[in-house]
Amino acid sequence: MMDRIEKHGLHVATVLADFIEMQALPGTGVDADVFWAGFSTLIHDKGSRNRELLSKRQALQDDIDAWHIANRKGPFDRDGYEAHLSKIGYLVPEGDHFEIETSNVDPEIS
Repeated sequence: MMDRIEKHGLHVATVLADFIEMQALPGTGVDADVFWAGFSTLIHDKGSRNRELLSKRQALQDDIDAWHIANRKGPFDRDGYEAHLSKIGYLVPEGDHFEIETSNVDPEIS
């Protein structure tokens, strides 16, 4: 079993903690304790939403796979496939036209 260490309520593999603290963070100006506190907050605040989204993605993929299995005989039905993707919420109608403005961005990026 992998050795783990506690960091702000997270049980982190020792090898990962060592990498973060000895190789990734040095030279960045980020204190290890500040990193682990922020990372823990991120994981605890967003972890459940991330699990929900991963579950939804898997359900969509399972549905798409099932469609392909059910329709593998004969020629590909593009219209039927698009209708199915729309029905399950994978494809959505195009929204209204919009523009994006940037500020405080380097010219080569904007």
